[in-house]
Amino acid sequence: MNSNYPLARAYLINAFLTLDGDNPEDDRLRRAVELLLEAVARAQRSSTHSNVVRFPGAEPVVSGGPPPRSAS
Repeated sequence: MNSNYPLARAYLINAFLTLDGDNPEDDRLRRAVELLLEAVARAQRSSTHSNVVRFPGAEPVVSGGPPPRSAS
């Protein structure tokens, strides 16, 4: 089963907006929710899959330089 990060983010944002009191406890809880939102964002970025296909023996292209020429 895959995590639903957008839904988790929506719940956390809702929790953050619900903590609208002007007291130290709500401040502490809002900061905790912010940390959770950052953790969800990191988890979502690290879980994205790449569509890059690696070919055996292929050299990586170095950015800034021309692509390697194949021997014909």
